[in-house]
Formats: sequence, structure tokens, C-alpha cells
Amino acid sequence: EQEALEDLAALGGACLGLCGAAVFGVAALMPLVAGASVLGARSVRGTARASDLLSGYRRYGPTLVATLVTALAGGGIAVAVATVDMLRLLGSASSAVGALVPPAVAWAIGAGLSAVTLWLCARLWFASIRVADPDRPRMGGVAAVSASWHWTEGPAQWQVLALMAIAASVAALASVPGVVTGRVEADIVGGWVAVTLVLAVFGAAYERLAAAREPIASPPAPGATAGGGDHGGLDA
Repeated sequence: EQEALEDLAALGGACLGLCGAAVFGVAALMPLVAGASVLGARSVRGTARASDLLSGYRRYGPTLVATLVTALAGGGIAVAVATVDMLRLLGSASSAVGALVPPAVAWAIGAGLSAVTLWLCARLWFASIRVADPDRPRMGGVAAVSASWHWTEGPAQWQVLALMAIAASVAALASVPGVVTGRVEADIVGGWVAVTLVLAVFGAAYERLAAAREPIASPPAPGATAGGGDHGGLDA
């Protein structure tokens, strides 16, 4: 009984820490991720500026809504994975929980939920970038989630999944120098290279999808409106 109470106290502290990290990530970091992806997208357009990093904060409300909806759809599955894994760990100390969720079943459920999480992330990832994009009309967070879902229908979803797999491989390779040398500097440099490359690639992928589904309207030529008015609405 004493060991069970100690385990519960440890799990409670871990859960509080995870919740705090999740709130900080959604509220503070995800708008920055969206802005970095906008920077990648505008680099493809040839209009990138350093201030694009703050795009997610300029449209903070819609970006936060898109992030929360995405988190509830994809991240909610991730929470379920963590819960099942926690039950599996508890099963080693509790015969009752162990009988309820055998380790093999827990691993199978976790693998299935992880696959669903990756698929949902691939379908919804571009929502927060869309709401932060300053070159396209303003869009609400829920509408952006719907747009991302429709943009990644059909073969596009598998292409995005493949891109996520490549990004994960790049991140893993970038961590090798830090693991081999054991130096914090190598970890920092490797992490910076991986994050920069991944966000630039996803920004470019967003621009390719968005350009096909929602092309940016060209600005009117100078004097076009005045000319149209002078000729009864007929342009030359």
C-alpha cells in the first residue's frame, strides 16, 4: 500500500509537469512554430522577412484556436497513448491493472493510436500556418483546420506522411553528433539545424498545397481602378 501511494504521488507530479509543459507549448511555442513555417512559405514566394517569425502572434487568437483543435484531434490521441503506456507501467506493480491491460495489448493499442496520431497530424498540420499567413485573407481557426483537412485529401496525405518521416529521420541524424560526443553544444547545434530545416520544408510544402487550392490574388495594377471608372468599367 505504501509503495502504491508513492507511485501515485510520483505520477501526480509527472502529470502536473506534463500539463504545464503542454499549456506552455500550445500558448507560447506553437504560434512561433507557425510563424517559422510562414517564413519558410514566404521564402518560396521570395518575400520572406525576419518579422514573419511573429506572424502567429499577430493573429494569435485564430492561431491558438487552430492549435487547440489540432491538439484535441491529434494530441488527444497522443494523450491516450501516454495513458495506455502509464497503465502498462502500473501493471508491473499492480496485478489488478496488469490483468486488465496486459503488456502485449497495451503495446498494440499504443502502436495503433500512434499511427492515428501521425495521420491526423499530417492532415491538420497546415491549419496554424494558414491562419498566420499574412498574404492570404484572414481565416478563423476552425475554418483553417477544415481547409488543412481538405487540402491533404487523397494522395497528398501520404506525401505529407512521407515528408514527416523524412523530417523525423533528419532530426534523428542531427542528434547523432551530440550523442556521440556527449557535448551540449553539439546537441544545441544539431537541434537548431533539424528544427530550421524541418520548419522550412513544411513551410514550402504548405505553400505548394495552398497555391494550388487558394492562390494569392495579384495586386491590381496602378491606375487600373481609375481607368476602369473612366471607361464605364471596361479595362483596356
